[in-house]
Amino acid sequence: MGMVDNPEGLTHTDGRYFRALEGAGNVYAGSMGGLVDNTEVNNDNNQGGNGTDNQAPPETPEIKAAGTTRTISGGLESSGTDLAQEISNMILIQRGYQANTRIITVTDSMLEELVNMKR
Repeated sequence: MGMVDNPEGLTHTDGRYFRALEGAGNVYAGSMGGLVDNTEVNNDNNQGGNGTDNQAPPETPEIKAAGTTRTISGGLESSGTDLAQEISNMILIQRGYQANTRIITVTDSMLEELVNMKR
């Protein structure tokens, strides 16, 4: 789990993944409820910084304790929509569609009668 000073500085990349940009502030790696012991992360690959060649690796950041971090099962998948309202809207739209198809059917039969009268 990661934590940032400003969550508004994150950019959604794909699925559950986000990228921390400059506006995110400091990025902290954390453990979930003590499942991972606090330790140090060595950044030997010189990753980080703003992409220039003269960036030194950051000093070894420590993984912080979970604190109030918790996992909410299905939290990402749940939406703020009212299911009853959406089903009600769907029924209304379906009835409107059925009424329109009846109008088209009646109009078609009227035109057919008109053509038959002319013959």
